[in-house]
Amino acid sequence: MLYDFQSRNWRQLAQGSFGNPEWVGDDTFLSVVDVQSMSIVRIRVSNGATEPLANLQNERAALTAVGIWTGLAPDGSLLTLRDLSTQELYSVELSPH
Repeated sequence: MLYDFQSRNWRQLAQGSFGNPEWVGDDTFLSVVDVQSMSIVRIRVSNGATEPLANLQNERAALTAVGIWTGLAPDGSLLTLRDLSTQELYSVELSPH
C-alpha cells in the first residue's frame, strides 16, 4: 500500500505475495521478490505495472536457504544473500591494489 499525502488516501500498489521491497534507482520502481513465482520483479510506482527481473525457480540457494535477501545494485545487477545461520561460515580478506 502507498499513501498519497496530497489526496490523503491509501492506494494498493500491486496484487501478489511480495517480500524484500527495495526502492530502485530514482524511486520510480520498487524491486520485490514475488514469492509465488520465485522471481524478482519491479513494480512501477505510478501505475503498479510489474516487470520480471530475475527468475529464482532453478536457483538452489533460493530454494534451500533458511533466509534469503535479494536486491539490485546501483547499476541494476542482481544481488543476493543467503543465510544458512552457522552452517556455512567464511572469511574473506581483501588486499588493496
